[in-house]
Amino acid sequence: MAMLKLKECPFCGSEVDTVSVKEKDGNLSIEVKTKHRWIPCAEQMPESRVIVIFTIHRGRPAVGLGYRIDSERGGLALRRWFDKLSGLNFSDYDVTAWMPLPEAYELPN
Repeated sequence: MAMLKLKECPFCGSEVDTVSVKEKDGNLSIEVKTKHRWIPCAEQMPESRVIVIFTIHRGRPAVGLGYRIDSERGGLALRRWFDKLSGLNFSDYDVTAWMPLPEAYELPN
């Protein structure tokens, strides 16, 4: 597998983290991973207590800024999302996707 470093995705123009080129049975496949994309919760969950941006679908879509808590109390698994902006808690059923926070802006020299 070859790993390439690009500044932007040749397909969508997003900032690219890595591009993987794989060959299987004579066919090439290209996988582009962008740094800032919505990640469906069904695909992957963020690490517990790491601040991310997330989408909430409870009636109508909204965006939250906060973290997911994975803990255990009395033998029961507690998995909740905490929105730092509103102070509200949401279940895994309410949150459909998330993305890491972007890098801080650096002033030009």
